[in-house]
Amino acid sequence: MGLNFLGIAIDAERNRRSDRLISGDTGGVIVEAIPTDEELMIARHVRQVLEPRSMAQEG
Repeated sequence: MGLNFLGIAIDAERNRRSDRLISGDTGGVIVEAIPTDEELMIARHVRQVLEPRSMAQEG
């Protein structure tokens, strides 16, 4: 089930604890969960698109 056919095994307990390494010991692939702040990145991109060109050149 899941991604086992790719050699990926997720350790549910590690994933629940939000560990960085979430792959299981039996998988052939190392899986890491990297924290991100998608909302901040989207807000920055929106601001960049909506910002007038003159202000963008000043900053």
